[in-house]
Amino acid sequence: MDEDNEISHPWQEYRRLILTELKSLNDNILRLTDKVDNINSNHLEEMNKLDKRVVILETKAGIIGGLGGIVCCGVIELIKYLAGGT
Repeated sequence: MDEDNEISHPWQEYRRLILTELKSLNDNILRLTDKVDNINSNHLEEMNKLDKRVVILETKAGIIGGLGGIVCCGVIELIKYLAGGT
């Protein structure tokens, strides 16, 4: 019986060592997961900001293009009028 205790004692120590190491690794994985989640959250926020900027730029481009078209048509009509055309 005493022999069994001597044999199992190193295994108990080894078991504790392994469990401690596994807990440490699990804690590291949880910390890394939190970091990745924060990074993903920040990227999503930045992408939303970029999407809003793109919509604003598209709107401005449409307005400027429309105004440019109106100005061109107006200039062409003015040239026709000054040239004596209809």
